[in-house]
Amino acid sequence: MKKFCLNFVLILFTPFISNAQEKPYIEYERPKYSTGPYPKISPIFPGCEIFKENNDLLDRCFGVKVANKIAEKLEMEILFDSKTDSASLNIFRTKVIIDIKQSGKLEMKLKERVYSEFENQLVEKLNAISDKTTGIIPAKLENNYCSVYRYQLPIMFDLTEWNEY
Repeated sequence: MKKFCLNFVLILFTPFISNAQEKPYIEYERPKYSTGPYPKISPIFPGCEIFKENNDLLDRCFGVKVANKIAEKLEMEILFDSKTDSASLNIFRTKVIIDIKQSGKLEMKLKERVYSEFENQLVEKLNAISDKTTGIIPAKLENNYCSVYRYQLPIMFDLTEWNEY
């Protein structure tokens, strides 16, 4: 009888013991006002690793680094609203769409095109930057899966001293 009771207890509790060793199920919670999963960590551009604990600073650092690369490639200075004045009539304004793929690949394009000579050169430089930029850590979701991410970077140039090549 003792043996029967012992076997009965082992048979009864075996499923619970084996299930207790499984990894706990973690449910992903979306942000309150989101239409899709929002990354836990924004993409990390090379040189921005010190900000990896703060997504706002990561995003800002990413924008500054990309804007500097664009200005460097064009051998021009990107203007900010505080530097522009109403006397400067030859201002070129646009928005650059920056996509970071799950692999960390950078792709840039202009949001709206007017197909000017300067804009064509800008697109060429954006493609060159996209091809040469490596080492970007993609955005990560709550469960450490990589995610695509999109930025929109407004930029302005003073074309007064721009020379066509």
